Parts: sequence; C-alpha cells; structure tokens
Amino acid sequence: MHEEVMIGLWRINMQHKSDINRLIKVIKCAKGEIPADLVLKNCLIVNVFTGKLQKGDIAISNGIIAGISDGYKGVEEKDLDGFYVLPGFIDAHMHIESSMLTPLRLSESVISHGTTCIISDPHEIANVLGKDGINFMISNASDSLIDFFFMLPSCVPATPFETSGAYMEAEDLMQFLENPYILGLAEMMNYPGVLTCDKSVLEKILLFKDILIDGHCPGLRAKELQAYIAANIRSDHESIDPEEGLEKIENGMFLMIREGSTAKNMESLLSIIDDRNFHRCAFVSDDLHPEDIYDKGHMNFILRKAVSFGLNPIKAIQMATINPATYFGMKDRGAIAPGKIADIVVVNNINDFNVMQVYKNGIEIKALRMNSITNVDSNITNTINIKKFFKEDLKINYKKGKVRVIEIIPDQIVNRMIVLEPACKNGEVISDTKRDILKICVIERHKGLGNIGLGLVKGFGIKKGAIASSISHDSHNIIAVGVDNSDIYRAILEIEDMGGGIAISCNDEIIAKVRLEIAGLMTNRPLTDLIKEIKKLNMAIKELKCNVKNPFMILSFLALAVIPELRITDKGLVDVNKFQFVPLFLD
Repeated sequence: MHEEVMIGLWRINMQHKSDINRLIKVIKCAKGEIPADLVLKNCLIVNVFTGKLQKGDIAISNGIIAGISDGYKGVEEKDLDGFYVLPGFIDAHMHIESSMLTPLRLSESVISHGTTCIISDPHEIANVLGKDGINFMISNASDSLIDFFFMLPSCVPATPFETSGAYMEAEDLMQFLENPYILGLAEMMNYPGVLTCDKSVLEKILLFKDILIDGHCPGLRAKELQAYIAANIRSDHESIDPEEGLEKIENGMFLMIREGSTAKNMESLLSIIDDRNFHRCAFVSDDLHPEDIYDKGHMNFILRKAVSFGLNPIKAIQMATINPATYFGMKDRGAIAPGKIADIVVVNNINDFNVMQVYKNGIEIKALRMNSITNVDSNITNTINIKKFFKEDLKINYKKGKVRVIEIIPDQIVNRMIVLEPACKNGEVISDTKRDILKICVIERHKGLGNIGLGLVKGFGIKKGAIASSISHDSHNIIAVGVDNSDIYRAILEIEDMGGGIAISCNDEIIAKVRLEIAGLMTNRPLTDLIKEIKKLNMAIKELKCNVKNPFMILSFLALAVIPELRITDKGLVDVNKFQFVPLFLD
C-alpha cells in the first residue's frame, strides 16, 4: 500500500512538472521569446468579447492560443489570406442518440463543419440501460475527435406513463459527480413533479443545486414558471412562442434556441433577440437526424440560417461560442484569445459559414480519421426483449362513439388531440387512408411484460404498409404506424430480429431496414454507411406514399409523454395537458 501511494505521488509530481513546463513555454511564446508551434497569419478574427473584427496573427503553443499580434514566428506558419477566424462551435444541448451515431462516429461527422464541443444529455440510452448506458457514452466519447461533456439525465424514466429499461434516482447519479466530463443535471422534463414537490425530483435538484441544472418546460408561464425557476433550474430549450421565450429570459433563464430536424423554433424566437439580451441565449440542435448532418452540416448550418433570418452575424457567432461556454462555466474555450484552447474555425465569410479549415487543440483536421472501433459489450447490444405476441393482439375492438386521435403538427414535436368517428370493419377499428388516419401502436421491449398500447394518428399520409422503430422517446419501446395489422406486425418482428433499428414493411415483406445495434438507438458504422441505408428507407417510404418530412423522427416523438397534447406509450394514451391516461374512445 505504501508503495502504491509513493507511485501515485510520483506521478502527480511528474504531471505537475510537465504542466509547469508547458505553461512556461506558452508564456515565453506569448512574449515572442520562443517560436510558436503554429502561427496563423493574416487572420480576420471575430472577437466575441467586443463584437468586432480584429486583424492579426494567432500564435499557438501546446494546443493553447498564446497570443494575438503581428510579428509572431512559428515552427509552422500558415497564411490565411484574410479569411475569417472564429472560435470552435459549441452545441449547448444535443441528444447524440438521435443522430443514430456513437459519440465517436458523430465527432467524425461534425468536426469538418466547425463543431469542436458538444454538451449532451445521454437521456435516451439511460432510459434503456441506465448507468451502463451513461458509462458507454462517456467511454466512447473519450476517443473522439471533439470534446463531449455530459449533463446527467434527470428523468429516467421520464414519466410513470411508460415502461422504461432503467430507473435512476439521485443516489444513482452521485457516482458520476466527480467525473470531469459531467457538467450538471440535464433537462428537468418532469416539471409537474417540480411543481407538485415530488420528493424524488427534489432530491435530484438538491444534489445539483450548486452545479448546474438545465430545464425543459414547454408553455410554462407566470407563477408556475416562477416556481420552476425558484427550484434552481437555469435554462430552457422548449420555448416556441416569442413571448414565452422573453418571459423566461426576463426571469433569469438562459434561453436555448432550438433548430433541430423536427423541432424548429429559431425563426419565431429570433424576433426577441436584441443588444440587451443576446448574451443570455445560445443555439442548440437538441435532436438532429443523420441526413441533416450529412446534407446540411451542424452548427455552421444553424448559424447560416440565423443570419438568413436577419440576425447580426457576430451575435450569431457569440451564441454558438462564448455564450454557451460562459453558461456552462467552461473558461478554457469559446473565444479566440490568449489562454484559450486553440479550437479554431476558418470560414470564407460570416454569412454562409462555409468552413475552410478546422483546428482542434491547435492541430488542423486535414482528413477525418476512421478510428478503430472496439467490440461493444453484449449488454449494450442485446436490448430487445419482447414478450411473444400475435397479429391479433394489434386489433382495436370497435364500440360506438368517437375516438381520440393524435394529429401531427408539421415541423413541431408538439401535437394536437382531435376527436373523430373512427372507421370500422367487422367489429374492428381500422386505418382510414382517405382521411389519413392510421393505426399506431407501442410494444414494450425492455422487460418482456407484453404491454401493447394502441391508438390512431393523423398526418403521415401513408397509403399502404407500415414503419416500425426501436427509437421512441423517451423509453424507446418499439413504436409502429401503418395501414394494416399484418404489415405492422411484420415490421415489429424485423426490429426484434435486428436487435433494434428501423424497418418498413409492405405486403408482408420487409422492403427497407436500418440496424441500430447499440441499445436499439445507434450504430458503430460510419455516417456514410448509415446514410446509404437511410436513403433506401427514404425510397421505401415513398412507396408507402408518406407525405411528411422526417417521418421516422416524427414517429419517434409520438411516445414522448412530456410534450403536449396527446401521446401513446406501451401503457396506453396519455393526455399530457392533464398528465393522465385517457381511453381511446370518449366516455
């Protein structure tokens, strides 16, 4: 034991000496006494502190920006010819799992678009695998090309209205508190639990009260909002209405403006941004589909879009760099300034944000390296456990009266509850393609309980066949929508056979599929391979005559029982406004 202590002290001492030597080198480099490792010449730097453009050279030593001035000499020097130089982009809130990629694979996909840091909530995989899922994400991210930090999931499960793969209380989160990659508690979705003083919710809040707690409170206003904020919850990314967003800023919240694949709130919320409050805002993607990353980019696309809506380009840059860095207390990044990590993005102009070069820790990313992927433990891949069921179990028996129907709202994850007379045949409620009303179901897949939630949805436009997915927020049971029971049943069985993923069935045949072997949510395959499979899905979905954008992502949110108005889980229909189960047929 004494020998182990001595070895530990020796390592600490050696690390201390190494840190001292690096600091000496940076200081001498900044003073011009020794050459920098790299000097970027003729830069037009966006100064996020002053909001102005600044000409100069950037000296980099040991991955740190040593100084900004003319006349620096370097072992390596690069002339940027007056291109714009920005800090590396930060996505302040993202669910990595929605990209269908592991953190490592995601990093390979976004760094060329200027993203050098992502703050993630591993809520999705935690709802499947609990602590094992969180540990997998942290471990996988440690080998990535960019920096990942994590907020610990606050709601596992998100609600009592669904069957989750794991349960995490405050004591389960404690073991992660000392991890340097953990920044706080992630979005507190259970705002009713906060307002009703649920003991388990309050225990989590108290555990993180001196660190940082992100919020999630769509539509919350007035005194209820005040009560929510009074519980030390500091941000929100669910605002849709400008007045709602402004009220949250006025009450001290940090407003995360979301522009994801399904939920797009930027155009509405930018109307409230001005010179007095922009520093209290940041851009987030929240949930981003792999196709959008492949086709459009990441934070560079969000910046381009913000500027196209009329936002001042430098304000937009500040909202993707220094603002999130300040909110999360990351003092080492977010700006081109002495002492900051040399995460640097070079663009042709600050309207289009076409990325020319990216430097991570002072090293130019010239080509995306395909990191070797180690084998994943079987407990991370074997997560589909369905109790045997039959096609007949998908029938909805007809009884006289109207039914509650989920109606999709384009480009939003909120939906509407509408009431209609259902179509029926031989005593069974059936899909009605003329009115675009389809059968939807959720199959429990964690514990083999046999739960099946059945309902109806309007807005997909599907005329034949079915689609099924093991991605269904937040508990990620298997969700399926289709015209007839046979195709719905066939698609669900294919998900089981693959160990998770997405499947499309038509005429009792699988016509396209994507395997998501990691927790039924992600794959180890690179983005380019995944996109090829998704393109086949898109071709197949056209055969079904589906007329909505991002149908798979829309489907995944229909089980999210914390977003108004009507949702479906493995336990049945949930009226989110009332926070209670409701029957399909009106009483």
